[in-house]
Amino acid sequence: MKYSFIVIACLMHGFLFAQFEAANWYFGENAGIHFNSSTGEVTALTDGKINTYEGSSSISDEDGNLLFYTDGTTVYNRNHEVMENGYFLYGNSSSTQSAIVVPFPGNDNLFYIFTVDTVISNSDTSEGFNYSIVDITENGGLGRVTLKNQNLLSYSSEKLSAVVRDCETESIWVITLSTATGNDDGTQFDTFYAYSINDQTIDTTPVKSIVISGVTERRGALKLSPDGTKLVSANVGDGLFLYDFDTDTGTVSNQQELSIKTTTSNQSYGAEFSSNNRYLYIHASNDFNGNGSDIASNHRSSLIQYDIEALNISDSQVTLDNRNLFRGALQLGPDGKIYRALASTYDIGLPYLGVIENPNAAGTDANYNHNAIDLGGNNSTQGLPPFIQSFFNQKIDIIHASDGVETSILPLCVGETYTLRAEEITNADYYWTYNGDQIANQTEPWTMEANKEGVYRVLITPESATICELIEGEAYVTFYDIPVANPTSDIDSICDVDNDGTETIDLTINEAETLGSQSDQDYQVVYFETLIDAESDTNQISTPSNYTNLFEEQDIYARVENLGNTNCYAVTSFTIKLIGTPQLETKDITQCDMSSPYNDGLTIFNLNDAVVSFDTDVLFYDTNPETTSSASPITSPNAFANTIENQIIYVRATNTNTGCYTDQSFSLISIDAEITTETAYYCTDTEVYLNAGISASEMNNYTYQWLLNDTVISGATSYDYNVFPNGSYSVVITDKTTNCVELKTYNLEESGSATITDIKVEDLRDINTVTVSTTGLGNYEYALFKDGDPYTAYQSSNYFTNVYPGHYIVKVKDVKNNCGISEANVDILGFPKFFTPNGDGYHDTWKIDNESQTLVLRSTILIFNRYGQLVKELRTTDEGWDGTQNGTPLPSDDYWFTLTLEDGRTFKSHFSLKR
Repeated sequence: MKYSFIVIACLMHGFLFAQFEAANWYFGENAGIHFNSSTGEVTALTDGKINTYEGSSSISDEDGNLLFYTDGTTVYNRNHEVMENGYFLYGNSSSTQSAIVVPFPGNDNLFYIFTVDTVISNSDTSEGFNYSIVDITENGGLGRVTLKNQNLLSYSSEKLSAVVRDCETESIWVITLSTATGNDDGTQFDTFYAYSINDQTIDTTPVKSIVISGVTERRGALKLSPDGTKLVSANVGDGLFLYDFDTDTGTVSNQQELSIKTTTSNQSYGAEFSSNNRYLYIHASNDFNGNGSDIASNHRSSLIQYDIEALNISDSQVTLDNRNLFRGALQLGPDGKIYRALASTYDIGLPYLGVIENPNAAGTDANYNHNAIDLGGNNSTQGLPPFIQSFFNQKIDIIHASDGVETSILPLCVGETYTLRAEEITNADYYWTYNGDQIANQTEPWTMEANKEGVYRVLITPESATICELIEGEAYVTFYDIPVANPTSDIDSICDVDNDGTETIDLTINEAETLGSQSDQDYQVVYFETLIDAESDTNQISTPSNYTNLFEEQDIYARVENLGNTNCYAVTSFTIKLIGTPQLETKDITQCDMSSPYNDGLTIFNLNDAVVSFDTDVLFYDTNPETTSSASPITSPNAFANTIENQIIYVRATNTNTGCYTDQSFSLISIDAEITTETAYYCTDTEVYLNAGISASEMNNYTYQWLLNDTVISGATSYDYNVFPNGSYSVVITDKTTNCVELKTYNLEESGSATITDIKVEDLRDINTVTVSTTGLGNYEYALFKDGDPYTAYQSSNYFTNVYPGHYIVKVKDVKNNCGISEANVDILGFPKFFTPNGDGYHDTWKIDNESQTLVLRSTILIFNRYGQLVKELRTTDEGWDGTQNGTPLPSDDYWFTLTLEDGRTFKSHFSLKR
């Protein structure tokens, strides 16, 4: 069937190109974006009024002018005011797909708003699945909600989607997921409800498709493919399912569960199909809840692509992005790109949208761009507005891009023309427009030269075609300036640090010169090793700021590209050239510590000794001149005193003509002097003899310097030294061959004869003892002498026991340094324990034993019998007691006595008289 140009013109501005009814999106925290119907440019909208965690919906007219938008509970008109009767719709801002706006088939002035409620708490109840009607002609074109909250299901999930049923009648399917009864009966969400909308009414008797899902989770998106043949249901933790959908009957069938292999984020939420209906995209997360859910780092999200034409769809998945991120929606745009909602947590949004730039391409060629759309200071949250998916069904490809990916976006360079090419169909009519105005056909009517910026469209009417068999195509043409590649200075003073012919080079250091006045926000510079590669944009140098050259002298090609269209470019070149660096080899310096105190690791070094070989002058530094800009050369390298043990010294050899230099470093290692300590003893008021302790055969191999309190003693340079002690003495012994030193220190210890301060005698006992007390600086031994002969050997103890009564000399000698012997007298008194006065000449009398020449008995000795009666007063000059009393012999018995010495000691004891 042939159609008149009037009919075709109407078709071109009508249903077949209704995707610009999706030109304005409002979502998140007062966020929004606008798609320019002429250029396809996406810009932020900052005038939105809704503030929603998840669902929203919006609708524009066929030219992309905003009509109204809603979060499912409140409707706002194009002036961003609440529409009359626009309060209290039965959606929910926390419902995944709270609302979807569906135009009345055949009526541009009436719109359905379908809503799904949700349950937030146990006490909450769901209002289910409802619809309301907006008449946009009311209130001077600002609209009014004329019918509100008409219930279709008393209970449903948070899922909604819509697709064209029949292009001739323009009827539409709206579909949701609920229980088999449509009531909150505690059963699974296992039934899809498809409602048919025609130009007269909504068929309230839905087509029901019962599936086996095991789904109890109400969250997650429901999406039909743009051509209406596939349906996907994302159910967070209850699985991800793909179905076939029949647009003729509204039935759902052929359930396939798809696995998500990203274990850290495998709970499906957002879903979308590519406009060519081949690729399915899923935004999955770890669905972290509970304590810590307000912390962004606890959330993880992934963006996944499936090829639904693959034999094993699950195995075809490719992860395009995986990062710390909250869950979010995916939505096709009028430009054929897929947009991703971004949020940090449930409550905290982000001021950007992610974009899948080329969703019709396989794998990473789909080109996901994170933070691609700046929302002008407002935040995305979890939701994006859904639309009738048929808005986005791909038209025929009239661009035929070189990469083979079907697209409607055609970027060109200024001055360039491009031939758009539709399918060549015999006897078909081709109706071309540019920005909505008809343009003349070419000699080949299926082609059109694109030479201006704007939207080119073609409507093809095959012979005898019905309206549903019309074919359409479109191209959004944008022209980009060809940049200027300005002459760029050579990088010809690159120092070859290792002289190996290669170096790491920053090719970008003159990038500002290459760009000139062109902004790096609009243009970029990429680098290549050959002109052929630069012209063909192949084998790009991946890390130009860290490039390793191929040759010592090499040309580099800089390609300046327009960021809007990298095929708009210009090429310039520059040369990189390496310059040899000076030769420099060093070694560590190991040296004896020759500076007092000789063992602190600090001494004087000649730094020149570290340079093994060099071909130019060198400078030494105690800080690294490569990393410390303020590093200053060491001024006296031939007499450098290190400041720390094992100090690192840096040395630089510089070619003064080229400025190239070579850096090396070495360590200063000081060998501590051997330090020995010797104890030397001396007697009080005498000299002490000190010597260096070197054998006679080696004595002349060393020099000697004596020190007092670490100060040089002038003239004291011999092997030995006699001195009256006056401090701390040491000698520095220097090896004449190596100049290494040994430090010998002396611990001078004074000694002297003892001073006997006390002699304690315990006598007139069965066992007599003597204790000698002394003072002095020496170490002492003690002995008793009697009659000039040793009574005891010298002993370290000052205590003597079992000493027989008599007169003794106590001798105390110094054994520390043989500084003399001290002496004192000591007398031990005794008495016989019995006597036998029988006249035989043995033990005939009893008296006190006293050999002392100095010990004097102060009084008489009083002798008593056992009854305490005094029987004898014995004078100290008497010869002794003969055992009688007044001439009368006393009987055998024990007798007691008392005596008092001149030193005040008093003794009492007893003895026996035996007959």
